[in-house]
This record gives sequence, structure tokens and C-alpha cells, in this order.
Amino acid sequence: MRINTETVEFIGFLNKLAKMSEDGIHPFSTVTPNNKKGLFYDDTSPINTKTSLDNYASYPLIADYFIGPNIFTTWTEKYTNKFIKIVVNVNNEGDAYVNVTSEDDNRLYIVIKDGYWYNVE
Repeated sequence: MRINTETVEFIGFLNKLAKMSEDGIHPFSTVTPNNKKGLFYDDTSPINTKTSLDNYASYPLIADYFIGPNIFTTWTEKYTNKFIKIVVNVNNEGDAYVNVTSEDDNRLYIVIKDGYWYNVE
């Protein structure tokens, strides 16, 4: 039996993000040494300037950061070359979820929030 290790690795990545989402999805501007649990998005760099029809705006999901001069990398950037788009969608009330889509396959539409991930059909 052959196992596609890239797929297994990606599922592990989704599980990791889901676990982190248990502590919420927050704007990076709220990070402090005492408040750094959960997932964070770059609230200073919206990906789209208009909100969508369902009133969500998209932001890059932060992968690694250093508290101080705000140096960070994003999952949005890291997966670009794999044709995977990872963003955080936030509505006017501040409700947020992580959205994972594929440029190659429009059937992939994963939502991550509240400790879970699932594919929307």
C-alpha cells in the first residue's frame, strides 16, 4: 500500500490549525505577551478591500511571529506556490473563520473554527 505523505502532512496541518482555533481567531493587533493563544490574522493587510456579499473581508493567516517589531510570516504566503489559498474571513461583528481553498480544485473549501475543520460541499 502506498501512502501519499503530502496529504497526511496536510491533514495534520489542518488538525493543528483546528486545535489552535479552540482559543479563537484574533487580529494580530491584539497580541500581547499575556494574550498569544489561538490563531491570528494580519488585520493591517486586508487581501481584498471590499467585503463580500456575506459581509466578510479576507486577511492573511499568520504562521509565525515575534512580539516586538511585529515580524511575521503568514500561511497565506507559505502555501501560495502549492496553489492553496489560506485566509481568515472576518465579518463586521468580528466573527472569524479560516478558509482553505485550492486554485486547482474548486471542490476544496475547508472552514476551520471552534476547534474543528470541515469541507463545505
